[in-house]
Amino acid sequence: AATIRTEEGDGVRIPILALSANALRGEIDRCRSAGMDDYLSKPVQTDELDEMLKRWMPLDESQEPGLFDGEDCEELDVIEVDLGPCAYDEQALAELVGDDPAVLAEFRQRFVLTAFKTIDEMRRAASIGDVATLGSLAHRLKSSCRVIGAVSLAACCDRIEHAEPDCSATQMHRLMAQMEDELAHVMTRLCEHHPVRFSDTTT
Repeated sequence: AATIRTEEGDGVRIPILALSANALRGEIDRCRSAGMDDYLSKPVQTDELDEMLKRWMPLDESQEPGLFDGEDCEELDVIEVDLGPCAYDEQALAELVGDDPAVLAEFRQRFVLTAFKTIDEMRRAASIGDVATLGSLAHRLKSSCRVIGAVSLAACCDRIEHAEPDCSATQMHRLMAQMEDELAHVMTRLCEHHPVRFSDTTT
């Protein structure tokens, strides 16, 4: 957590929740001192998890864009990275939160809703050349991807997050297309084995 806070600097703050079997007050204080925002003790109850996610990852977040004037941008080459087949670590989430089916389902559902909403916001930012907001949104989505085990999708987000400030619209749209293709692969993998609701998402 301390490393993440250092890397963030003055940028977007990523919510970090501690999950531990140790519910002693001293442990909770140590987690918060390390830069974590909140704490859950095992075994996690679904309603507690839902409340925590709504508190720290609300689906109605809004961002005020800082507009970028791209009139004088030069065309930049896109570095293509071959990630191979969809890199999705099925066990990553269970290793993080445990193997309770209800808890896993809640995390997967929250990821789906958050991912589609965030990508919709990213499309709007890309359409007006708002590179700063686009990078912040990619940073936020990258964290969720890593939690769920979507390794390749997280890599796509990372490339967008670290795109040059003066990147061209063509380059950014290409990066966005790569990310959306990878998202489709991840959703396919999720739906192969787990029931996921898409009714509240924007496609």
